[in-house]
Amino acid sequence: MLKKAVSSENGSILILALLVMVVLSLLGVTAMTSSSTDIAVAKNQDVYNRNFALAEAAARLGALQVKSAKYAPRPDDDALGDTGFTDDEMPAWMYKGSPFPDRIKDPLTWTTGIAEIALMGEVVKFKVRYDGKSDGNIDDTGDDFTEWHRYTIFARSNNDSGEVIVQMGYQLELVQSDVDRQTN
Repeated sequence: MLKKAVSSENGSILILALLVMVVLSLLGVTAMTSSSTDIAVAKNQDVYNRNFALAEAAARLGALQVKSAKYAPRPDDDALGDTGFTDDEMPAWMYKGSPFPDRIKDPLTWTTGIAEIALMGEVVKFKVRYDGKSDGNIDDTGDDFTEWHRYTIFARSNNDSGEVIVQMGYQLELVQSDVDRQTN
């Protein structure tokens, strides 16, 4: 009887081995798919981080351009209105008030009136909007007059099949001494 029971189980080990191999194969395929997805996510994160760093650097360079050139209204030029400078006096990458943020994602917005710079082998762009100025303050001695001029700097990096647009607020403090005001 024992011999009859053993002979009816012929090939059961083969079926069990095949089932184990199928399960292990499915686990292997799942692991490979998961690691491929993880690699793609890591690559996308790396592209984003690189584009963000480049766009932020471009925005900071835009702020340095504003600071070094001091693109702000002249204190004695009230005839030109709130902004104080004409479009001819502004660099091509600067503009006065307009709803630029509404069109910031439109690629055509980034074709004209921008500054292009190469950073780390990549081309990035920035644009500066003059937002106005605060009321001036006279210091305690009465010698210096200080105004704060507000800007919004937009920067864009679109490299390696990714895009990042950064918007940064910037304030420029302009101090004019009493002597300078009397000579102007």
